[in-house]
Amino acid sequence: MNTLGAVRRILIKFSETIVITMFLFMVTVSFIQVISRYMFNYSLSWSEELARYLFVWIVFLGVPIVQDRNAHLGVDLLLSKFQGRAKVILQLLINIAIGIFTLVLIRTGMGLVLMTMDQPSAALKIPMAYIYFSIPLGAGIMLLVCFHDVLKSITNLSLRGDTAK
Repeated sequence: MNTLGAVRRILIKFSETIVITMFLFMVTVSFIQVISRYMFNYSLSWSEELARYLFVWIVFLGVPIVQDRNAHLGVDLLLSKFQGRAKVILQLLINIAIGIFTLVLIRTGMGLVLMTMDQPSAALKIPMAYIYFSIPLGAGIMLLVCFHDVLKSITNLSLRGDTAK
């Protein structure tokens, strides 16, 4: 489980780095677009599309980061109502449900990637598969995080039984 934890930390750090970089790039491109439009009366045709696609990547790579930090609002709200063993079991069930959902996202996301390999985006003319690849990549990292959390919950149940994280 230590190896899985190390891989998890590496992937989360990778996701954080990519999300921060993409966010800064998205803000910069949007700022340049605003300056270009209002100061020079010239609109960059590709900037809105690039900002939108960067946002998509930020969202899908941000989801595993939020899961890693246990920051999902609904999960925290529900978990706060339970204590001890019941809380650990509920966390286990939630992580299993999230894992199943991420498997569906991986499968459908890869189908979308394969379908759009030859479809170029309107302004940037890049394959739409590059944009849609964020879905299975983010879901894959999320699945690893959930799998690790499931193992931690099972270990928590078997070793301590009545304590929650």
